[in-house]
Amino acid sequence: MDMIIKSCYFKRITSLVVLVLLSIQLTFAQRLEGKWQCTKESLLEMGLGYTGIKGKCTFKKNGTFTLVIKGRSLLGHSNFPFRTMSAKVTGKYAVDGNSITSAIDAKDVKVYVQPEKDDPDLDPETEAKRKFTTWDAASRRYEMLLQNCEVQEQTIREKILELWTWNGLPVSYADKNNVSIGNLIKLKK
Repeated sequence: MDMIIKSCYFKRITSLVVLVLLSIQLTFAQRLEGKWQCTKESLLEMGLGYTGIKGKCTFKKNGTFTLVIKGRSLLGHSNFPFRTMSAKVTGKYAVDGNSITSAIDAKDVKVYVQPEKDDPDLDPETEAKRKFTTWDAASRRYEMLLQNCEVQEQTIREKILELWTWNGLPVSYADKNNVSIGNLIKLKK
């Protein structure tokens, strides 16, 4: 009889411990769910070359996340003074204890880099005001910028894949509004 009572208590205590551990793990994952902003420091450390840059990341209950990064950079050309960049990434994540793993398919990393101004148009009014050589030089410069943008898009895509694909990286919370993923990413609410 004593053995049965001890066995019953042991099962209850074991069940309680397992329940507490599971709730702690679920709570840890649930803390990550929601909308986060990437810190300026994390975005600049990505080395994308954009100073006016912002990023938002949303972790959903279904184990998916979406990252959106937008930036603006001074080019130094008078005809095309700024370059804009936007990136959208969708991926999957899983939290196990206090570590996180993510998976991103390369096709789910969309990056767009464009000069701020459009291709110089050659309309009758513009043609009358400018010489053709000025338009031709601006058009060639614009084409070179577009080629440069394509190269930069690929570089940004590779950098995002490198920094946002995690394999068991530690997740730590400074408080309820600040989280770090390894030494790579810092997010705030």
